[in-house]
Parts: sequence; C-alpha cells; structure tokens
Amino acid sequence: MRSEFARIARDEPGLERGLASFLARAYNLKTAADYAVGVDVVVSASEATDAIDGAARFVGAIERVLSEKR
Repeated sequence: MRSEFARIARDEPGLERGLASFLARAYNLKTAADYAVGVDVVVSASEATDAIDGAARFVGAIERVLSEKR
C-alpha cells in the first residue's frame, strides 16, 4: 500500500512528498506498538503525538485532492 501510494502521490501535485514517508514511519510505530516486546521497544508520547498530527495532515490532504476531483 505504501509503495502504491508513493507512486500515485508522485504524479499528484496536491499531495506533498512527505506523506509517503509519513506512512512508512507510522507503519513502523504501529508494528512496534502491536508486536514488539521488551524494555527497548517504546513508542514515546512525542512519537505518538507526531503520528496523530501526521495522520490528520494525511487525511486532510487526501480529502482536498478528492474534493478537487469531483
């Protein structure tokens, strides 16, 4: 999904390049939160806050692009 989004975003001027890298970072956080064990694996409050903010930007960008295409 991430690689397909990166391919689509590359040709879509309304989507910033950083959104594809956001997906990769968010997926890594999700994986750590879901499956990682041990004291060395921690998702900090700051990382979680950044991911939530990034998700809001991501959804907002997709909404703008889709509304422009209607």
